[in-house]
Amino acid sequence: MVGFSFGQFFCDNIIDMDEKMIIKSGAFKDGDTIPPKYTCDGDNINPLIEIRNVPRGAKSLALVMDDPDATSGGVWDHWIMWSIEPGT
Repeated sequence: MVGFSFGQFFCDNIIDMDEKMIIKSGAFKDGDTIPPKYTCDGDNINPLIEIRNVPRGAKSLALVMDDPDATSGGVWDHWIMWSIEPGT
């Protein structure tokens, strides 16, 4: 099992940011182990993700979920998604 943490990245000099963007899931808490239902050991389904406080003027979003200590000497990318419409 892997733990999961939502990181944040933004450039406030490029897009007007009123508040920090929040990315979370109700399927598990930040830093908790991902329940088997959402892994290849279970149903292998994607948990619902909630994205709030998307910067005004954002045309699309990208989300990368990686596990920095999954393999020795490397990072394991679990998800790489792009062209996500703001407000989706």
